[in-house]
Amino acid sequence: MGQAVGLPIAQMLGPSQSEVPIAYWSHSFPPKIMRQETEIAIESGFKAHKFKRRAHTDVIDQVECIFEVCPEDYEITIDANCTFGIPERVIEIGRQLQKYPQVKCLESPIDQEDVDGYRQLKDSLGYPLVIHFGSSHPTISLSTDTYDYYVLGSWAPSIMRYANIISSANKPFWMQMGFTGISAVFMAHLAAAIPNASLAHVSLFRLLEHSLLAEPLQISKGKAKVPEKPGFGIEIDMDAIDKYRVA
Repeated sequence: MGQAVGLPIAQMLGPSQSEVPIAYWSHSFPPKIMRQETEIAIESGFKAHKFKRRAHTDVIDQVECIFEVCPEDYEITIDANCTFGIPERVIEIGRQLQKYPQVKCLESPIDQEDVDGYRQLKDSLGYPLVIHFGSSHPTISLSTDTYDYYVLGSWAPSIMRYANIISSANKPFWMQMGFTGISAVFMAHLAAAIPNASLAHVSLFRLLEHSLLAEPLQISKGKAKVPEKPGFGIEIDMDAIDKYRVA
């Protein structure tokens, strides 16, 4: 439709921004690998970095290695997928993390429905706390200041609907969409048109051997420029599509 009317997707959805924040993503790599990941992220133009926390690695050592090579304005999000287990464990580690100013928020440190536990973390550490929208139930999470940000990952109509619901509580969110450069561009269009989609969005397109785009999405100063041409505003590399096609 964008091609037909001569407008980029973002402008078809409403008033839009020209660029949006994008975060680099890493799994729970050993500290030395995390340092290398950070160097790649910085060289690639990122200023926000989300990584997974798991029990088999020391999150303090991971953050220390990031800290050794990142600038002061680098922003780190630690996604534990609830693996810290109990608030007391988060508080113990969180207090050690506070010497690293680049650590900006904690995502899903414990069970997302443990409202009392999140309140304990908020009171003890002060970090912004992030959960995936829908757990705990929005009627609970939106009515308390315990949860600060949300993560959204769904079909576009659902994201637009959820974004409006979240905006009723004046809370921001980031999206996590897709595994290719194509889906990353679509995510950028959506983010540009949703006012409270103001946090650094996550895509795994940087992990791929090929983004499937003729010209990969470029990140500069932590942001991606939203394509201005009609529709998606990008050209798909059909040779890459043929090369990686699964019969």
